[in-house]
Amino acid sequence: MIKNKNSLLVFLILLLLTGIYIVDDILFQPKFSNLKEIITQTQTEEQENLDPSNLPTPPEQKLEVLVLKKSETFYDTMLKSGLETTDVLNAIKAAKVYLDFSQIKPGTELRLFRNNKTQEIQEIRIRQSANQYVQLTYNDNKKWLSDLISLPIEKINRIFSGQIFESLWESAEKAGLDAIVINKLVKIFAWQIDFEREVRLGDSWEIMVEEQKVAGNFLSWGDIIIAEYKNTDKVFKAIRFIRNDKGPAEYYTPEGESLRGMFIKSPIPFGRISSRFQKNRLHPILGINRPHLGVDYAAPRGTPVFAVGDGKVVIAKYSKTAGNYITIRHNSTYKTSYKHLKGFAPGIKRNKKVRQGQTIGYVGSTGLSTGPHLHFEFYENGKYIDPLGRTFPKKETLNKKDFQNFEKISKLSYAEFEKNKRF
Repeated sequence: MIKNKNSLLVFLILLLLTGIYIVDDILFQPKFSNLKEIITQTQTEEQENLDPSNLPTPPEQKLEVLVLKKSETFYDTMLKSGLETTDVLNAIKAAKVYLDFSQIKPGTELRLFRNNKTQEIQEIRIRQSANQYVQLTYNDNKKWLSDLISLPIEKINRIFSGQIFESLWESAEKAGLDAIVINKLVKIFAWQIDFEREVRLGDSWEIMVEEQKVAGNFLSWGDIIIAEYKNTDKVFKAIRFIRNDKGPAEYYTPEGESLRGMFIKSPIPFGRISSRFQKNRLHPILGINRPHLGVDYAAPRGTPVFAVGDGKVVIAKYSKTAGNYITIRHNSTYKTSYKHLKGFAPGIKRNKKVRQGQTIGYVGSTGLSTGPHLHFEFYENGKYIDPLGRTFPKKETLNKKDFQNFEKISKLSYAEFEKNKRF
């Protein structure tokens, strides 16, 4: 009897010792470093690399991570990795369902899964975005099969706030915002506030912004959903709305009035005004009195310059006095010019259509210039005007149908915002 009990006890202990627990983790990393060499890893090492394509690697496989260099193509890289020409061509053919190989750029990440014993490539993953990749699998019939793998993006609303003691930029950085979100905030109120001249100590701001995650890890920032800015005795409010669930996000007041004016207040949000519009000014280089028919914004060389309104580029060239300069015709009444640029933004040339807030060039000191700055000119019916303090027409408000949809959405968003806001 005792012997039977002992046997049963031993059996139970062995059963506990041989219990198996399997835990599968899918990890993610929004940004991966620029890899300069092939990285060979086991499954355990791969799981430590937070990446959206980090699905479990079978124990009989090992992983190589490659990054396409400037002079390389997918075809060349696969040949160097040991694939035969026929196999590479067949892999390309299979992947064309999801991928245009002419669009693959240097820096694209490739993941090769090799058989540990034979060293043959059994799977290739070609990154398309932070949460998406094309998967090529070599099956038992010696054929390449392709699939597009997408990991779901989770969207979470987060609230940030701050008070200004030095600058909006300093306040926003202290609150944990990066340059992308700060610039979004500046662009929302670009028609109401000149963030270089009109910001006051003690001003406060608060936003609700969409944070995008994959597998619980940060991917990117989405749109700002609600923004408030308290400027001395004024409170500016902005609510995001997308008409008919299409097109870009636009911002409106709680009453449904568009915040987007015909022109934003400044072509450089954080540029310091170094010289105003004057009918008579001593020229710093020529040493003679002459009109200064524009506004100068001092800013570091290379600072982006924005188009203040929608329009068409009518001039984009170099002159001895203006240096590199751009002139935009906005409509039959208004034109603007941007002078002494370091250079033009990619794609900017004569007859190119541009949108309000689009980067068109970069601050420089070309032509007759004493240092890095933007000389900005505004024309109304062919005559120079001083844009500072000028009131320009606003864009349209929401129609009745859109406003009804806007009210429903804004009430839900504001309820969440008011529940968690600080100021």
